[in-house]
Amino acid sequence: MRIERKLYTQIPVNVREATKTTFIPRGGGQDGKSPVLIRKGLGIGFSPYHMHRFKVLYGEDADEFRPERWEGPELKNIGYGFMSFHGGPRICLGSEFGPRETFR
Repeated sequence: MRIERKLYTQIPVNVREATKTTFIPRGGGQDGKSPVLIRKGLGIGFSPYHMHRFKVLYGEDADEFRPERWEGPELKNIGYGFMSFHGGPRICLGSEFGPRETFR
């Protein structure tokens, strides 16, 4: 079930608005290691559809259906690399319900 949700997430794009001016510690500059200024009111969009195909996290075969990638320990603590249910304090309440119902 997790591999299907990885490739074809129900919410393809999400947008949040910054409630205060802040910095993201890295992601800017030519090498992606410089801080990024985020001004209050700025909309930040992200796409789980694209994040789930990020080859740095999932390997060169990130676009391929390969369920066994979830069997090993490598992706056990992927954190925000798996965003089908989004994450943080507003994570979907059903994030644990679906898998539990599937494998009962």
